[in-house]
This record gives sequence, structure tokens and C-alpha cells, in this order.
Amino acid sequence: IEGGGIGYSQGYTTFEAFLAADPTRWAITPFLDVRGHVFDKGKWAANAGFGLRKILGSRTYGMNTYYDYRNTSRLHYN
Repeated sequence: IEGGGIGYSQGYTTFEAFLAADPTRWAITPFLDVRGHVFDKGKWAANAGFGLRKILGSRTYGMNTYYDYRNTSRLHYN
């Protein structure tokens, strides 16, 4: 990603994975979402989440929780 966006002035690279079970084989489908970001100046950030989804008819219900971390020159944000 090039620099100059909302909330960041430098570019960064993201490595990510989204893993989920086959919803046709599970009554409730779990998922895992993880991302790591490396900014051009060597600082890093991470996001990780876990959730559950249930399909009932034409609607999907679920819940999830996420954790975010960012290391800046001023603070480490959690």
C-alpha cells in the first residue's frame, strides 16, 4: 500500500490469512483472521480475530472478537 492514506503517511506491506471451515459440514462455522503489517520505516502492526457464524435460511448470525496492535515511534497501541 502506498503512503498518504487516512491514518498513515507511509507505505506498508500486509501478510494475511483467513481460514474457515466448510459451512456445509458444520452447524456453526468457526473462522480465524490474522494479518501482519510492516511499515516502510520498519515499524509493525498486527490484527487477529476469531469468530463463529451460523447460516439460518437467508441470514447469517455470528459473533467475533479481534485484537489490534500497532507499534509507533510514540506509543505501542493495543
